Amino acid sequence: MLPRFNEGDLVLIDPDIVPTPGKFVAAINGDNEATFKQYKELGIRTPEGIPHFELVPLNPMFPTLSSLDQEIRIIGVARERVETL
Repeated sequence: MLPRFNEGDLVLIDPDIVPTPGKFVAAINGDNEATFKQYKELGIRTPEGIPHFELVPLNPMFPTLSSLDQEIRIIGVARERVETL
């Protein structure tokens, strides 16, 4: 079962954690917009050895972002979620 994130929840992002498949990350997309999605490696790497990846939304109404299509900068990995009441 996937974690649930609701509007108003607080998410602690750790910039020192390297993302691994299935983790949730905060990132900046090619349009310089912040996004929060699930990290998925594509199984291919750049010539420098950096993995290409997709950022997959929990809500299918939003687009999946691919590092093959645009520059994406990972800010950090989600460590903790605080739910608001």
